[in-house]
Amino acid sequence: MRKRKEIARTGTWELIAALALCMAANANLAAEPTPEKIRAFLDACERFRPLDIANIEKQISDFSSRSKPRQRGKAAGQKSDPAIMNLKKLLVDIKARRKLTIPTLQTPFVVGEIGYAPGAGLGQLFQVVDEQRMLVKLDAAGVTWTVLVRGESTANRADTTPIALRSVYEVVGTYKYTTALGSSNTVMVIEPFDLHAAELAFENQKPTKKKK
Repeated sequence: MRKRKEIARTGTWELIAALALCMAANANLAAEPTPEKIRAFLDACERFRPLDIANIEKQISDFSSRSKPRQRGKAAGQKSDPAIMNLKKLLVDIKARRKLTIPTLQTPFVVGEIGYAPGAGLGQLFQVVDEQRMLVKLDAAGVTWTVLVRGESTANRADTTPIALRSVYEVVGTYKYTTALGSSNTVMVIEPFDLHAAELAFENQKPTKKKK
């Protein structure tokens, strides 16, 4: 019986020690300075915030205008359009800086910039290069741009098929390839960005609420 108690106590102390180590690791992680790349990205997100707010307000206005004819036929007390309600909630969160606002990559592409792919990420898979690289054509304001997407699986993908790039991407360099006509062409390279690390840094930047 005494031996069992000793084992239980040993297990308890081991658990307490493990928890202390985890807390210390988290404290050290929070104390580490934000990497320059993530800090620059967060600054770009803040510069984009007013534009994102304006875009959402326009979407709400457009949705409201289209839904007015339907609203006239609704019974009193019936709920508003769910799409409008979701947009209004999103607008409140963004204005209150509870959400990160992510910009879209501007063209021509510049190495070091981070954001969503232009044209809502909708494009055409031009050519599969290997298991982790593919040439993709994207439309930005009526102009077609070819980029090499690196770091995303090309499994079950085929040339000249539609594709949707939904990640946040970083422009990391250039890539030269030979065209079907035998000439060379150089395009920009984009790869998925570690958004999780940026979100953690954004959360750490939020002002803590003062206790009353």
